[in-house]
Amino acid sequence: MNKIDAQKRINRILAFREELAHLQSEQIAKIPNEETDKIAAYHQGILNRFSEEFDTDSSFSEANLSIGMQIASTLGAIAFSAALFLMIDTIWPNFSDLARLVFGTALPFIGIALTEAIHRIFKTPYYTGLAALTAIAGFTGSLFILGYQYNLGSSPLSLIMLGAFGVALSLQYRLILPFFLSIIGTLTGVGGLLTESFSQNLWLGADLSETYLIPALIVMGMAAFIPKWRTHYLGSSLYNASAIVAGFLILFFIISPAESYLPFGETANSWLYAIAGTSIGIGSVFLALKSEWLVTRHLATAFMLAVLIIKYIDLAWGKLPEFLFYLLFGLFAVGCIIILRRFRTRLKGASS
Repeated sequence: MNKIDAQKRINRILAFREELAHLQSEQIAKIPNEETDKIAAYHQGILNRFSEEFDTDSSFSEANLSIGMQIASTLGAIAFSAALFLMIDTIWPNFSDLARLVFGTALPFIGIALTEAIHRIFKTPYYTGLAALTAIAGFTGSLFILGYQYNLGSSPLSLIMLGAFGVALSLQYRLILPFFLSIIGTLTGVGGLLTESFSQNLWLGADLSETYLIPALIVMGMAAFIPKWRTHYLGSSLYNASAIVAGFLILFFIISPAESYLPFGETANSWLYAIAGTSIGIGSVFLALKSEWLVTRHLATAFMLAVLIIKYIDLAWGKLPEFLFYLLFGLFAVGCIIILRRFRTRLKGASS
């Protein structure tokens, strides 16, 4: 059991309570008070236990407040990280070389200790997440400090190390946002390393970004074809969403590659990637529906539509009269609604 599964169970309990109250108010269901009290006591015990163990939301109002706390936690982490970098920049000239080395080496360990202390004291993911994001920023500062001290150039290995550090913290404390960001960073670092290996160019200045697809597609494939692959603490749905969205982001930026490893022209490559992006989007929608990955389903649909819209704009913008461009775009939107509605109807028929 992890927090995601616990929250799903709580949501089912809350929905059951609402429906039961409605049925009783309409006098459709007449359950003896002894039975309802027994059910209520059992559910309340589950709510209390999950709230204490996983810091879950025991009502829909609490869930709305949790969204606000997550936003505040993220903004706080950004503010603390900015303060950390500005403080380092202010006191940096006063440090000796030895002090700089010690300070740069100690930053990640200070961040880990701070995260552990806050987790033990407050036992809530919002404070812990804020501390973890600040610790990741500290590790980033450590890489910059040591790189500057030893005159090291930019390397994708830094992103890989940073991603691994963030993934380890996220799994330890069951943190969603740091985990997602760390997955993105790790895949970007691996893609940059492959770019330098294949194209003999610096990873930041290379135009060939197709190498970034390799790690993203591998992780997406693991999510799609190895359903038992899951993170023990966060649950498979978060891992799959992070993996698939990472692949979406990378593929989205190379829909129309200026240069390509493929032995075709620029126009053909652009069409191939548009078809590949649409196919991956459709496949991800089916996979998300089959596996009941709610977040992935929405993101996959949005990605697929974004690819189609960008391709339409590339083909039609400036080549059609303005009224015809927007008319066809409106018809495209209507067509998407019809297709998705028919698909939803089929799903309802299959479930019934």
